[in-house]
Amino acid sequence: MEKRKVEFEFDPIKALAAIATIASVITAGYYVASWFDDAEESHTIVEQLAEGQMQLQQEEQLRQELWGDNYRKKITKILDENKDATE
Repeated sequence: MEKRKVEFEFDPIKALAAIATIASVITAGYYVASWFDDAEESHTIVEQLAEGQMQLQQEEQLRQELWGDNYRKKITKILDENKDATE
């Protein structure tokens, strides 16, 4: 069996550049994943707010149907009367 001598050249600058490249790719991947996670949470919050807004619109429409066109004035009048009665 014949033995061969193998020599490697080590360039510290290239090694550091490779390590820096790998670290930057990993860091960028982390920030992209974090961004997607934050976007998903924001989307969920927006959906919840939209559902809440729809519910408030339905409640407002129901109040108007129950109390008539001047329902806000009527409700305010009743609340003021109750306030005066308790004072």
